[in-house]
Amino acid sequence: MAACADSEERARWALLTIDTDHFKRFNDRYGHPAGDRALKQVATVLSERAEAVGGSAFRVGGEEFTILAACKPGEAALLAEAIRAGVAALAIPHADNPRGILTLSVGFAHGALTPGRSLQDWMESADAALYAAKRQGRDRVCHAGGPEPAWPARLVTAV
Repeated sequence: MAACADSEERARWALLTIDTDHFKRFNDRYGHPAGDRALKQVATVLSERAEAVGGSAFRVGGEEFTILAACKPGEAALLAEAIRAGVAALAIPHADNPRGILTLSVGFAHGALTPGRSLQDWMESADAALYAAKRQGRDRVCHAGGPEPAWPARLVTAV
């Protein structure tokens, strides 16, 4: 995957909020040691994808993650989808997930950090997109705002 930003676009950022779908059920069925192993695999995918575009991945809660990367809007959508698809490709069995494997829901907000937009507003936008992805069936990506160019399959816009 190509770097997300060139020197002219460094002021544009994508904030991705990521939740491992039905993870409490995963822990309940397979146990916490298996859950820890699964989260390490998820974290590896997130870190590799984030680092490939010059971004950073962070674990922010039990099964919740965030990625911050400098990139253009279309690149942010592709990054989010690459992360979702990368974890699905691991094919970690999850009998309590409708897909039968461990999946992710991803919400993201994109834009420039400006004096008129607080970091908290930006985080809330990405989080609202994450919850839209969950409401719309999980295992998908939602963007906080209008449609992005060249949306890959499985990407939807939060309303």
